[in-house]
Parts: sequence; structure tokens; C-alpha cells
Amino acid sequence: MSILMNGANGETLKDLKQFLRYKNSFSEVSDETINTGFEVINNKYYNQIIHNKDLQLLDTFVNTIKVYYKGDIQSADFVNNGVIETERVNEWIRNWLEKFWEQSTKKLDFYNNGNNATKVDTMFVRKEFNYYESSELNSEINLQNLKQAIHSLRQSEVEIFLPKFKTEKFYDLMNEINPKPIALTDRADYSRLNRDFDQKVAEILHKTYISVDESGTEAAAVTAIRMSRSPIHVLYNG
Repeated sequence: MSILMNGANGETLKDLKQFLRYKNSFSEVSDETINTGFEVINNKYYNQIIHNKDLQLLDTFVNTIKVYYKGDIQSADFVNNGVIETERVNEWIRNWLEKFWEQSTKKLDFYNNGNNATKVDTMFVRKEFNYYESSELNSEINLQNLKQAIHSLRQSEVEIFLPKFKTEKFYDLMNEINPKPIALTDRADYSRLNRDFDQKVAEILHKTYISVDESGTEAAAVTAIRMSRSPIHVLYNG
């Protein structure tokens, strides 16, 4: 949604900033400040923006996304090659630095809410890792005790038991977001996005997926925003 903000204009931009908590009744955060904040975050993350080939993005929008969001912008043919292009969007893999041995995985008790035991595939490794233990981390994690933990890490032989799991969640955000900001209505102005000023957001779909096994973590968080032409409003005087 913050990327979409860079394509919004006028009242649409102001309203979208308020919806994203970048603006209140007293002050409004500038585009540059918001984008600079994401520039710092995105130095450690990878963003890929794939748009349908028929959408002609403005150079100013493309440059902003490349500079601040480290976005790899590509065009695709979702109409004729929807399945292939969707699979390409969903791919993002991160491997473990220290892999688990499949032979060490066994069924062990996993306690839901600390009470009900369920047998699940549990990975195991015994090795030297940077390690720190504190009762404070069991009750509350904040910036102060997190910094203390990082500075107190020491090499120790550690036994790690980690359940294998896979989970995914799908959201239709146009149904979830109510009331809707101007940016999600027919009155939206996306004149900073492309050369067709009569665009509106027709659909926002968000899917998250994560799978953890012996080889590593496969994860994806994909937000698909479908744009369409706004209907033409005709006023009659009578």
C-alpha cells in the first residue's frame, strides 16, 4: 500500500496517508520522509514488483520504487500466462545457515497453549551457537533487553528442537477494509502512477506462506493489486 501511495495524487494521496497512519489532524509526513524510511528497511529485504504489460508506468513512479523500495520492476502477461506468472511472483527462498539432518527428525510432543500435547515432526541439532539465556526474555521482549541479549551472546553447545511446519493465509482486503479510504473508491486519483488518469483499485489480494523444514525456510508474502478503469460519471441538470 505504501508503494501504491507513490502513484496517488491530491485528496487520494492525503486520505491514503491518513489510512496508513502517516497523517493525523495535526501533521502530515512528507513523501520523502516515508520513502526514506522504507529505503532503510529495504536494504535488508527484497521487493519484486510485477505489473501487467498493458500498464504503462510513469518514469517518476518507477524511479521512486527502484531507489527507495529496492524494487525489481518487471512486466508480465497475467491474461495469457496467469499460472506461470503467479508462480514466479510467489517464489522467495532462504536457506538455513546450519541445516538440520533429516535422520534426526522424529515425532515429539508439541504443547498447544502449554497444555495439550500433539505429536509433530521435530527437527534436532546439537552444535555450538551464539547463545544467551534470560528469564526477562520469557516474559517480555523490548528494545532494551533485546540489545542486552545481543551483546551477551557467547559460543555454547546448544541443543535445538524445532517443529517442522507449513502455514498459509489468504486475505481479500477489499472486503476486510471498511470504511474504505478514497484510494479504494471510484473517486481515486492515480495520476502519478500511469498515463491513464481513470484508474481505480478493483481488488487487493494478500497471501502469506511459510514452510520450515530441514533445508531451510521457504516464505512468501505477496500483495496483488488489480487496477481497472473507473466508471464515467455523467451529471444531468434538469
